[in-house]
Amino acid sequence: MVLQRLEAAVADASLSDASRDTGRELLSRLATGVRVVITGPQGVGKSTLCDVLAGGSGFSEPLPATRVFQHEDTGATGSQVILRPTGFLKSMQLTDFHGNSDPAAQSAALDEADIVIWCTATFSQAERDVWAPVPDHLKDHSFLVLPRADILARDGLLAGRVAALRDVAREEFHNFFPVAPLSIAKRIRRGDPVSDGQLSASGVSALSEAIRNLASSGRQADLDSAYLFLGRCGHEEISVPAGTQSQTAGRPSGKTAVRDVITLAARNIADLHSGVAMQNFDALRDLFSELSEELSDLAADAKPEDADARAWWDELSTASDKLMLAGLEKGPGAAADAATIVLQLSRDVQSGAFA
Repeated sequence: MVLQRLEAAVADASLSDASRDTGRELLSRLATGVRVVITGPQGVGKSTLCDVLAGGSGFSEPLPATRVFQHEDTGATGSQVILRPTGFLKSMQLTDFHGNSDPAAQSAALDEADIVIWCTATFSQAERDVWAPVPDHLKDHSFLVLPRADILARDGLLAGRVAALRDVAREEFHNFFPVAPLSIAKRIRRGDPVSDGQLSASGVSALSEAIRNLASSGRQADLDSAYLFLGRCGHEEISVPAGTQSQTAGRPSGKTAVRDVITLAARNIADLHSGVAMQNFDALRDLFSELSEELSDLAADAKPEDADARAWWDELSTASDKLMLAGLEKGPGAAADAATIVLQLSRDVQSGAFA
């Protein structure tokens, strides 16, 4: 299992500090699952929606300020942690900020999220102020949800509210869902069965499917990073059929190849930092991960014969580890740090410091 192999790799004494940090981050992410946060103002129906998504509240009234739903025990402590072995939670951790609408607390929660479900009634200016600084890559993995669509429909207000929020969602979120989970939550609390038709009519089925799709994508990205990390650390379990060629066979090697790879990466970073693309952190993270893999492969293929050459390749490997870690992190800070590493490498190879 990949978690056991990651644990063994992190315990490897030969691992660099940067690589060990990368391994620990991957372990944490894979053990916890994709972090889905339900938040928004108080009284808009966050916890009712959470109960339906998670299959029950896990608490009698009054609810705690924060509830964390997980598929299995990951060692987290606290009475707010609820185990729910449901298919929906299999690859994610669902956190409901039931009683905490403090803007600072909401911002801190968003910093830890991979996917956000922002529940709202009007998406007020106060909500917009909290949401405005959220990085674009998280906005692209978030949903704006109107949890009391049935009540608004009863009062003749639904069409206007949906029209107003859809415009906001188009600019600020991945998607928008009006839902009516209250009747479903009441059935769950009474222990009554809930049919697929009832879930579909409430709008929760469509929201749940969209969340699962995003979470599955995020989980696969973390697994891909884990397998890449294990391969780089020599902990892969890959059998190569006899007669097949390595993917690196026939490609340029040595310092010339490194110079070409780094120069191209630096040019791409310059392009991504121009104009509106400056905010394209996802593209930068992909670039860092790909560059890290290429540099690692080149370093693995190298067979330095003297101490200076070994030091050169060791420094390159350390830079590669840092780039991989930056590829796992989120936000402009990580992107800026990694861009600085690549641009410094570019200056070094052009100046002959790595000659």
